[in-house]
Amino acid sequence: MMRLRSVRMLIMLAVCGVDHLSLGAQPNDLDSPFVVVFIDSKSEHVFGQFPYDRSVYAQGIDRAAALGAKGVILKFFIDKPRTSEGDNRLVRAAMATKLIVQARLDDLEPTPNPLPDRFRLPMTIEKAGNPLSGKSGWLPLPALSAAAYDVGFIDNRVIDRMPIIERYGDRFVKSLFLCGVELAYGEHAEIVPGKTVRLHGKTVALDDRSEIGIEYPKTNGLPFISFCDFVGPIPHPEVKNKVVILAYDSERFAAIDTPLGKVRPHRAFVFALMSIYGRFK
Repeated sequence: MMRLRSVRMLIMLAVCGVDHLSLGAQPNDLDSPFVVVFIDSKSEHVFGQFPYDRSVYAQGIDRAAALGAKGVILKFFIDKPRTSEGDNRLVRAAMATKLIVQARLDDLEPTPNPLPDRFRLPMTIEKAGNPLSGKSGWLPLPALSAAAYDVGFIDNRVIDRMPIIERYGDRFVKSLFLCGVELAYGEHAEIVPGKTVRLHGKTVALDDRSEIGIEYPKTNGLPFISFCDFVGPIPHPEVKNKVVILAYDSERFAAIDTPLGKVRPHRAFVFALMSIYGRFK
């Protein structure tokens, strides 16, 4: 579920997906590697007010797997236990697909969950620039981390640049953006911290903070499937071999300021992800 300890923190975190370079194909287009599924106002009329028990998110993940999705990006924090039934149901769903879950840096978090070593990048941190860094944070529940395909950190410093890697403790970790584009391309990136990232045969420069430039699309329009429709019996052939982004976009979600104007945070994340993806086409 999306953690609501601090609305301001949440908006900052979600900004971590706020922009983008020439988007080309939009999510849910035939040429796009992504399909966006939003818990929107229509879905809230069906399921009630967000957030939900995690068994509901599991329904969406299971549906994506059944439709042949390449994987799922879950755009909610699952760092504190809720109902045991719902948490266990979500873990089982994660085991049936390639699930990417998000984390964030927060040195005020007194009891972070452990981060498995497989999500720490095997590269030296010496002379590696000045990436976003922290010693604690909002990490997925241990059982979910064990079942997840990948864990990506979603932090940002400014609106027009987003991190490719961050530093958690004494090791580098992937950003949620990097996890998403790696899954979409089916490849692992080659990264020289503070210098370059290479993926899909293309090398893109990073700044000293291992960040990449972002631009917004020209409009705020974004094709998506309502969650309530997605989990129903309606066929969705467009999902096959695509990466499903499961996120929140109700009118109750406060918008953030962007060069495009007011944009709801998870919609902005999609724009940013698409922009970074487009850099390697």
